[in-house]
Amino acid sequence: MLKLGKHKIEFYDSIDLMPFDRFNSFNKFIMLDAELGSDVIAFDQKISKIFEFLGKEMTKNATNELYNLRVVYHNIMEMNNNKGLAFACLIRSIDGEPLKNYSIENLRAVLEKLNSWGLKMLDVSEHSDNVKKKIEQELKLFFPKKFNNLSSKDISSNRKKLLISLCDEIIEDTKIQSVDKIQRYLLNLAKPKTFNGSGSYEIEFDKAFEELCHSLSTFASGRNIKKMTVKEVYVLIEFNQKQQKNGG
Repeated sequence: MLKLGKHKIEFYDSIDLMPFDRFNSFNKFIMLDAELGSDVIAFDQKISKIFEFLGKEMTKNATNELYNLRVVYHNIMEMNNNKGLAFACLIRSIDGEPLKNYSIENLRAVLEKLNSWGLKMLDVSEHSDNVKKKIEQELKLFFPKKFNNLSSKDISSNRKKLLISLCDEIIEDTKIQSVDKIQRYLLNLAKPKTFNGSGSYEIEFDKAFEELCHSLSTFASGRNIKKMTVKEVYVLIEFNQKQQKNGG
């Protein structure tokens, strides 16, 4: 719970309570904030990254980042605060009144109201981060096979091996090409997602959610997948995977 003067804001902070569509929207806005941003710092970071890509003649990456720069500029001009929208997605009730309208327009109106009550960006960041960590811990506890992802460790291990190998090249051969390999590799780790046109990562994110809900609806006994809790949805996913594995 967050108190702003005499006002009380309650949040969805558990997979037992959070509706699946709220969970998806929260993750979407967190992703948009991480990939694009909506302030001058994010704008400057995009420009720096574009120059880095151009310096290594990585034209496609530079072009994608340039398109993303346009989105960041739009976010700044329109005051689209994705971090704030992610925070607003978590709100369960305000002064005991359930928040039922989660349209972007209403979420913005809610944020304006909270700002007038004294909401600070520190509140937004702390509550969003705390809920994110709690949800992740619960998902790992209840669904370890799906969320304790060992492949990420393998990827990190492979990256470490490659970097060590490239560093060995520098020690053995001080040619500029070896340094260039490392710089290109590090830049490729930050390869920008595309947020432009019909192939936009945001559009694909939304489509993947709708496709998942549609595929699960057959097994949900008439229940609305989007309004089921996060825990219920992942239990359903695991159950159907077991059924398919056993030929059921």
